[in-house]
Amino acid sequence: METAMVMTKEQLELVSEYVKNKFHLVETEQQTNNKFTLIQQELKHQRELMMTGFKEMAQRFEDNQKSIDKRFEDNQKSMEKRFEVSQKFMENRFEDSQKFMENRFEDAQKNSDRIYNTIKWQMGFGITFAIILSAKLFI
Repeated sequence: METAMVMTKEQLELVSEYVKNKFHLVETEQQTNNKFTLIQQELKHQRELMMTGFKEMAQRFEDNQKSIDKRFEDNQKSMEKRFEVSQKFMENRFEDSQKFMENRFEDAQKNSDRIYNTIKWQMGFGITFAIILSAKLFI
């Protein structure tokens, strides 16, 4: 039969302390402080990276906004230019139509005057002829 080895509480603590030290299971206060410092440095570095990223993102957004504003202004100028060209074209067409209508009105007026003068001459000739004819009949 095997005999069990019995250890006292102090012996167990010594063995436990030896194993922890041997296999670095227990961190010393210095090691803990070093890890904490490294973590703080890493967090600070990550925060700086995030802030840099936010600044770059804000700059890209601002550049995009400027680009959009510039395109909008260019489109606005282009539309105004096209509107001016269209307006000039319409004004020219209106003026041409107005001149055409004035010429047509003048032609119609001349034609009416000619017809009126012809009728007036014919009526004058007819009346004169009738007077002469009636004078010859009554004479």
